Amino acid sequence: MAVQPGPTEQRYVGNGVTTIFTVPFLVIQASDLAVYVDGVLLTSDYTQTGAGNPTSTVTFTSAPAALSQILLQLDVPFERLNDYQENGDFLASTVNRDYDRIWQALKQLLRSFGRSLSLGQFDIDGQGWYRAKGNGIRDLADPVQPQDAATKNSVEEYVSSILETGQGPINNAQNVVYVYPDNIARPLQTLADKTNTTLGAAGIGYRGRTVGAKFSERLDVTDFWQLGDASWSDAIDRCIAIAESASSTSTGPSYTVPKIWFPRSFDPSGTYGILRPIRTSVALQFDGDNARIVTLPGFVGATIPLQAGGTEINKSMMIFLNGSKGNIAGQLRWKAKVGKGIILDCQDIADRGIYIERMAYSSIDCEIQFAAGSGVQVGPYCWGIGFDGVVIENFTLFGIHFLKDSAANGMSIRNPRIWGEFKTSVAGIVFDQDSEANGVVIEGGFIEKIDYGVLVSQGNGPMSIIGVDFEQCTFACVRAAAGSFAGQKIGPVDVTNCFLHTNTVGTSKIYADHATINVSGCRMFPANFDFETDNSSRGIINASNNRYMAGGTVGIGANVSLAYTQNDGVTKEDRNYLPQKNASFSPTYAMKNYAYRDSPFLQSSGIVFAQSYQGGPTGQYLGFSEWYTAEYRHISAPGVINQRIGLRLANDTGQNAVQPLVDGGTSCGSAAARWTQVYAFNATINTSDARSKEQIRDVSEAEIRVAGKLKKMVKAYRMTDSVDKQGPEGARIHFGLIAQDVKAVFEDEGLDPFAYSLLCYDKWDDVWRDIPEEREQVLTTEPTPAFSLRDPTRPILDRDGNQLMSPPGQPIFGSDGQPMTRVVKEATRELVYAAGDRYGIRYEELLAFIISAM
Repeated sequence: MAVQPGPTEQRYVGNGVTTIFTVPFLVIQASDLAVYVDGVLLTSDYTQTGAGNPTSTVTFTSAPAALSQILLQLDVPFERLNDYQENGDFLASTVNRDYDRIWQALKQLLRSFGRSLSLGQFDIDGQGWYRAKGNGIRDLADPVQPQDAATKNSVEEYVSSILETGQGPINNAQNVVYVYPDNIARPLQTLADKTNTTLGAAGIGYRGRTVGAKFSERLDVTDFWQLGDASWSDAIDRCIAIAESASSTSTGPSYTVPKIWFPRSFDPSGTYGILRPIRTSVALQFDGDNARIVTLPGFVGATIPLQAGGTEINKSMMIFLNGSKGNIAGQLRWKAKVGKGIILDCQDIADRGIYIERMAYSSIDCEIQFAAGSGVQVGPYCWGIGFDGVVIENFTLFGIHFLKDSAANGMSIRNPRIWGEFKTSVAGIVFDQDSEANGVVIEGGFIEKIDYGVLVSQGNGPMSIIGVDFEQCTFACVRAAAGSFAGQKIGPVDVTNCFLHTNTVGTSKIYADHATINVSGCRMFPANFDFETDNSSRGIINASNNRYMAGGTVGIGANVSLAYTQNDGVTKEDRNYLPQKNASFSPTYAMKNYAYRDSPFLQSSGIVFAQSYQGGPTGQYLGFSEWYTAEYRHISAPGVINQRIGLRLANDTGQNAVQPLVDGGTSCGSAAARWTQVYAFNATINTSDARSKEQIRDVSEAEIRVAGKLKKMVKAYRMTDSVDKQGPEGARIHFGLIAQDVKAVFEDEGLDPFAYSLLCYDKWDDVWRDIPEEREQVLTTEPTPAFSLRDPTRPILDRDGNQLMSPPGQPIFGSDGQPMTRVVKEATRELVYAAGDRYGIRYEELLAFIISAM
């Protein structure tokens, strides 16, 4: 058959399982194949099938071991066993087989020749170079003549002889060559170079660390770089392993946290490329010399266990996590840090810059760029975490994201620069539902080019946003919303001294849904609305002393529960704004005083102002105000309220009126506290509706006689108070009856005068009021028991047998030599008016009564 060009050997690597291997070249007879395993020629333990075919197989009795080297090699013996007879048969099969073996032997020779030393194809003999194809040459004799090849042994012996005798070129420093770590040979003198960073100490592997840094145990990631590392991930992992082993037994808040340093000296660009997250289970502190850590193409997230079960792929550039994610019962770590000298460049590959969980009192002050998700994600139990000057730019989801149970109590975010660049960024800072973040301070800095500046969900406590520049927020600068309300209020959220700017028509700078937001001292950039609450009016916004740029007025969104206070000059205004005309919410201002805390329904006094809108777009505004107290009596603990007493100014009854709060239950003045004059456009209207009366009868004969007598008893007189003030002649003359005379006439006819409402008699007790006072009291030593001077153990007793006390002690002096004092609060009572009684007459009834006798 034809002999094709091709290989004459085949190599395999054993895997401990496979026993059958293919021979991909022609083997005419089985003895023409040599089988080697790990360099040992086998003569047994295998069988060969398919000899004489273009391919055949070798089957081992047992599978070669894993990683063993298997060589199948054509090995045709250089011999000719066929002998053709004179005038014998000249069969094609015999001749072809004989010629095939000749060509097989030639191919075998070609293989051997290709593995020998040879001159280059175009080299001239005597002037060329033998090629070893990168292979070493062994079994050479040591050199004799000057042009003989040197062996390793001859070189070592020659160098040893020089060192032993101290003779030769080594004494001439100009001839000493030193090979640097970059494999470039340079003169030895270059090790002393102090100006070129590629020479000098770089020749001995110096990477820029100082002796002080080494002594301070600051780990430098460049110390862990090894030749062959595909990225900095391996070096960083080695460094973290050392740091974690040093801190494995230290978990309290006062231990010294290991520090890891990223210098610029190893790579002047300061760039560290990584292929996987920088992950630590302890609190480490990372910082550097403006070092940029970059995710490389092929970056793969870390597989981390979940407390709820299963795993997730976390593609954060840095992961601070001890144990399972979401394990709120896991061990806390303390004082992790990513410093200002670190730049995390996610390259839109890593989902986030940092994920941190159960790391209390930590600080993140670095710069994070191009996160495919969020810049920083804060997991459970990270109270006391701080951000000082953090820079987060060009992210896709959130700048800083606080997850459920983050418990970031006492947290501060100071001078942040959060810049979304209008990507698909949702918010600068987000507090998820039940983040349980309380006492949060966000102060200074910028939050710009983003959908929402700060998002706060239910389950988050009071927080302060101070002096933040919110620029070009698409929908809201601050939005506190509960969503599907589960009984938890948000906040209060205090927004103070901020610049607020939204850039989308119909949006509001401040939005509250079942949250209280207090806005003061802020500048509202013109355009769009300033305030908005949910359409159920569950949110409340308190605004005071802000600068409203849209013509000095407040821009109000579709639904607003707003309390607005503005000081202009010396004028103070409290404004409560209605929402749009078709809203049903009634903004109210109320001040209420209660009897005591345990029974708040027992109101004693208060003031209420309210207004609403009724009737749709063409309806009217209705409002009222109330000023009241309560008639409260202690029949049984804690007592009951009979009714509220007070005035109501309103226009919601079809007329403008000053009304009592209770119909027919409140007097205007009293016998002890009377009005001097009543001015009215019309006379008073008294109820005379038959439906309000019963036991209606005619006037009796005795009553007619009383009326006749009273008609003749009209007198002229002056009022005593007027005489006291204006004198006997200055006081004006009045006409009327004397109440005591009226009483006597009824009694003369055998009638009870007080059964008739035209005669009144009122009696009252002293009325007092408390006036609080403060006075200064000198502190003195306490009085002490008195004892006999002759016998200090015998007390001095009075006539009744009681032990006498020494006079009050002397003044107590302070460190300045002056008597120490305290402020004592006391209340003195002042008589408003003394007890007394007074008669009175209802003249409209008296005159009607007298007319009955005419």
